[in-house]
Amino acid sequence: MKQLIDEFNKIYPAYQSSNVTDCSFDEDDNIGKSDTLQHLTINGINACLIPKYIIKDITSLYKNAKSDETLRKDPDGIFLIEEGGMKYIYIVEMKSSYTKSNIVKAKSQVVGAYLKLHSLFSLLQSYHPSEWIVRGIIASFSPTVEKVQDFIRRKTTGDIVSSFCYNFQRDKKYIMPEEDCKKYFFPLNVPEITLYYVAVPGMANNHTIDFRNIII
Repeated sequence: MKQLIDEFNKIYPAYQSSNVTDCSFDEDDNIGKSDTLQHLTINGINACLIPKYIIKDITSLYKNAKSDETLRKDPDGIFLIEEGGMKYIYIVEMKSSYTKSNIVKAKSQVVGAYLKLHSLFSLLQSYHPSEWIVRGIIASFSPTVEKVQDFIRRKTTGDIVSSFCYNFQRDKKYIMPEEDCKKYFFPLNVPEITLYYVAVPGMANNHTIDFRNIII
C-alpha cells in the first residue's frame, strides 16, 4: 500500500494523503445545524486518509457530462487500510435520519465514490483493483421504533427497499454481490461491496466509535 500512496502523492501533490490512527469525518452540509449528524470519528485503526476533496473536484466532470446520479454525488470520507495481507478501501457516508431515500442515496454515494477513486488510482503503476476489497460505512441516527415497524409492515407487502433498510439496521452489515451490482448500476463496472451500518444513539451530532465495533 505504501508504494501506491507514494505514487498517489506524486501524481496528485495538492491532495496529499496522511497516515492516521483516528479518522475524523465531517458532513459539510450539516455543520452548525441542529438535529443533524455532523461529525464521525473512528478510533483504533492504522489507516491512510484520502482527502475527500479530490473526489469532489472531479465530480464536476460527471455533472457536466450529465452522467448517472451515482457519479454526481460525493462521500464524507475515504480511508485505506492493510491488515492480514489484505487491502481495503473504505468509503464513509453520513446521514441524519434513517429513511429509505437517505440509505439508498448513501449506498449509491459509496459506489460512486469508489468508482471515482478507482479512476484516479488507475493511472498508478502499483494499483491492481483485484487486490482491493471495497467496503462502505454508513452512519445515521438510530431509526425510531415506529420507523422500524414501518419497514417491517412494508417488507411484508413486498417492498424490496424497506426489506433492505430493515435488514441493514438489524444486521449492521449488507453484502452487495458483484453480479447484483453490475445489474443494478449498469453500465458501471462495480465490484462486490460490503456495507456496514453505524447507528448513532440519542441524535448526537458528534459520534465516536471503535473500528472493531463496526466490522464485527
